[in-house]
Amino acid sequence: MRDDAKFHNGETLTSEDIKLTIKNILIGPHSYMFEIIKGAKDYIHRKKRDIEGIKLTGSHSLQIELNQPHIPFLRNLSITAAGIIKRTTTGLVGAGPFRLKKWDKGKEVVLEAFKDYFGKKPFCDEIHFVVCPDSKELIERFLREEVDIIDLPSSVDKEELLRKGDEEKIKILSVPIYDVYYIGINVRASTPFRNKLVRQAMNFAINRREYIDATAKDRAIPAKGIFPPNFSTYNEALEGYSYNPERARLLLKNAGYPDGLPGEYQFDIRDARGAKQGAEIIKTQLREVGINIKINPISWEELLKNSHMGKSQLFLLGWSNDNGDPDSFVYPLFHSKNWGEPGNAAFYKNETVDRLLDEAAASTDHYKRIELYRQIEKIIVDDAPWIFLYHSKHIIALQSYVNGYLKNPITSERLEDIWLSR
Repeated sequence: MRDDAKFHNGETLTSEDIKLTIKNILIGPHSYMFEIIKGAKDYIHRKKRDIEGIKLTGSHSLQIELNQPHIPFLRNLSITAAGIIKRTTTGLVGAGPFRLKKWDKGKEVVLEAFKDYFGKKPFCDEIHFVVCPDSKELIERFLREEVDIIDLPSSVDKEELLRKGDEEKIKILSVPIYDVYYIGINVRASTPFRNKLVRQAMNFAINRREYIDATAKDRAIPAKGIFPPNFSTYNEALEGYSYNPERARLLLKNAGYPDGLPGEYQFDIRDARGAKQGAEIIKTQLREVGINIKINPISWEELLKNSHMGKSQLFLLGWSNDNGDPDSFVYPLFHSKNWGEPGNAAFYKNETVDRLLDEAAASTDHYKRIELYRQIEKIIVDDAPWIFLYHSKHIIALQSYVNGYLKNPITSERLEDIWLSR
């Protein structure tokens, strides 16, 4: 380790801090990232108070031993959830290029450059994140140059923004994101959704283009499966599910439901305008093939709780890849070890998928891994534990005087390179 890294309170970052950070992760929802460490499972299940595979060899050195080769491990160390933090009497402190200066909940977050940061010093002294739920007000503030960078709301067309402003003073970035949005299907619940043919029928019943045009416009592309088109394991040959209501009805008939599914099924969504608008489209499309759903708008916290605890029958969620490795797209979401809070809220289990996921994570052959993940995706898409909806694109508007801003597909941003030429 470097010996010049400091926390924002001035204390030196040591190997003990890294060990404590990993321990904290192992008792939380992201434990799957580090359970491959020797002795981690005993620590998770409170059989032991320490982790056998982590040895401190000095104040700035440590050794981590894994149970087996695990290619995603190094990338997992670099994600936001694995950020090294220190718990103090006044709260948590980090060690990055910016530190928290002000947090006015629901209004504004202010970060200030950390002068003792061990890496490249930020160009900007402060970064202000402003909460502005009214898209009209946001655009007006941007055009008055009160805001430098905005993630353009789907309700605002980028051409409209350029017409309202001075085209020479506005830069537009379109960035495909490593993510996937879906309707999760609880395959463990006592419903007809246990039948794969029913789940396949639901996928064929959905007109993804109509859904996207109404809810996301040019901010999304239809999903054939799990991996987005700009990702390394994207499979051009994967067919996915086209809009085919006739085939959906035939599949329901073959599943034993020639007149459609009996009863009504609850569809949990976030209580937000866009989610409710999209849910109405899904409801109409499913009803056309004989599947009736009841939309249940709830808070974000309730949505996560219901889906993770297996209380939801259908639920609308999304997932962002946070380390650039295909493992992040499939292991937490589909391995049977990760039922519930770690990510597999469909409570999906396929022993072949479990085995292939373990094999792919351990393989050091890059091209073999790609083929394994494509094979995994093909099986999952056929099993249809989700209704695969879309992958998003972020449209970013910047003032012409903003320099050094990069939006990467993993959604996290490096802010230290931003500078303003005015």
